[in-house]
This record gives sequence, C-alpha cells and structure tokens, in this order.
Amino acid sequence: IILYVTCAFIREFEEISIKNIKSINKKRKKQSKFIVGGCLPSINPSRLRYMNDLEIFPLRKPEKIDRLVKSEVEIQEVPDPNITEFEKRYHTGKKINIHYSKYREEYENAKRGYKIRLNYGCLGNCTYCVTRLATKDLESKPIKIVINEFKRAIVKKANTIFLTGGDTGAYGLDIDFNIAKLLEKMLGIDGNYKLYFHDFGIQWFIKFFDDLLPLFENNERKFGLLNFPIQSGSNKILKLMRRPYKIDDVIENLSYLNYKLPTVHFGTHIIVGFPGETEEDFQKTLDLLDKVNFSFLYIFKYSDNPLADSYKLIAKVEESIKEERLNMLLIKYLKKTKKNN
Repeated sequence: IILYVTCAFIREFEEISIKNIKSINKKRKKQSKFIVGGCLPSINPSRLRYMNDLEIFPLRKPEKIDRLVKSEVEIQEVPDPNITEFEKRYHTGKKINIHYSKYREEYENAKRGYKIRLNYGCLGNCTYCVTRLATKDLESKPIKIVINEFKRAIVKKANTIFLTGGDTGAYGLDIDFNIAKLLEKMLGIDGNYKLYFHDFGIQWFIKFFDDLLPLFENNERKFGLLNFPIQSGSNKILKLMRRPYKIDDVIENLSYLNYKLPTVHFGTHIIVGFPGETEEDFQKTLDLLDKVNFSFLYIFKYSDNPLADSYKLIAKVEESIKEERLNMLLIKYLKKTKKNN
C-alpha cells in the first residue's frame, strides 16, 4: 500500500503533488494499492480523474480509508496523534520564503513537539483560499478531549505544546465556547510548559482581546509564540480578500500587546501582489512593520487559482513586481530585526 498525502493550498504545491503522483504511479508495482489523500482530491478532483488505478479519500472523509485498507479498527476511533514524525521527514515542496530568526526556529521546533489539534476548517470566506474546499466548515474538537490531551502533555512533561487547527482563534465558536475560555481552563492546570499557536485568526484576537489580555498578563511565561495571519496592511486589499477586520484595529491590539508584554512574541503571514494591490497599498504593508513588532514572517506571492474567487478580480500584478515587493518586505524586516537586536 502506498499512501500519498497531497497539498494544494496554492497552484505551485498542487503542481508538485501532481508531478509526484505521476512519478509514483510509473514506478510502483502493479499489484500495489496507491491511495491519494490530503486536500487535492477535494480542491481539484478533476486533476486525478483520468489517472489509472488510484484510490482517493477526501480530507474530511477519512472513513474511506477503512474500506481501502480493510482496517480492523475504524479510523474514526483512532485519536489524533499528538507526536508525529511528519515534520522530520523529507519534504518535496519548495521552501517558503521566511526569515529564520531565532523566534522562527523556536516556532519550527515547537511544531515537532507535542501537538493538539483544536479544530478543522474555519469561519472565513477569503477570496484567495481554496483550502476551504477541502477543510469545509468549522468543527471544533470537544472541550473534554482537548483538556485530556493537554493533561496528557503535562504528564509526559512536554515543555512545548503546539496548538494547531484551521483557525485556532475560532476554537469553540461552533459549540458555544471560545478560545479565551479554553485558555482559562488550560492555564488553570499546573505544569512546566509553553503554548504555541498555529494560525490564530486576528479577528478573534481582536474580538476576545479584553478576555485574553489578563490571561497573557497573568501567565506570561507560559506563552511561546503565536502566528496571526494578517495578509496586508491595506484596508482596500483586506476587503478584496474578504478578511473581516480593519488594519487600525490590528495595529491597536498588537502594538498594545508589544508594549504591555514585550516578552510575548508573534509572527504573521503576508501576501504580496494580490490583484489590485497598488504601490500605495503595498506601502501600507511596509508601514505595518514599523507599527507592529513581528518576530517572524511568512511572505507569499499571490498565486492565481481558477477555483478561487480572487481569480475573477482584475488588475493582476505582474510576477516581476510580486518578486520585487517580496524582496522589499523581507529587506525591511531584516533591517528592523537587526536594529532591534
């Protein structure tokens, strides 16, 4: 049995997945069973339709695996793994353009430690996103299960606990709960650990700021790093992206966190070259780095995808300009990092 887990959140990664599937298909033994999973079968199933002898299972329908491998224990009965080898394996994708500051390295190392998945999916409807075609609507893990996994981490003496999910900040909003209430429960449990957050929607940080801030203040040493994907410093571009917040609110809350708790560090995602992004819009993203102290960055060039709503937007940005803006953003960040250090 060959199981290949795909990634298709941008076209480049989709093409890498297709290339690898074709290569494996040519080399595998005829009697082998080739199963393709991940997000590609849900995002763009037409790419797999004419490939011979493939079995596929959508990301949110893992129960199909039971039939394919004739499992004795149904996959739905198998709990999420808290420690995986995936991040330690060889990756075929291109390295994402990030600056490896000491905080970025710390964040990457935390990914390789104890993990708790809080949810699948999100409540967003971003125009550039095709991942939601696979991850679907928000589905939070039951509170009791999350807390039990958290207690297990403490028993195992895990010094880093990486909270992951489609949008960790949206945890509980589908089950009449929220991330602040969850953190209050977690932080009430004694242990020597630091919490790290994957993709915490900034709109939820803003919404629950008054509840979150006291938790940060009273448990400062228990927070590692947080990742708040912001994407742009321009309200015009955020609106085109269908990102549900204003940049002034982002700056107000994060700059206050910088001021009040300078030892709590966080990073962000930025997309350059989104359709309609002018020099003025990009300058506002550069200005964002002056107003908020980010400890690490993910920088993406906008990737046009026919399946995304943003594909229909006009005023596309040339590839050379995207590359130029990416480099300008990275240089500015590096200069600021050097100055702060």
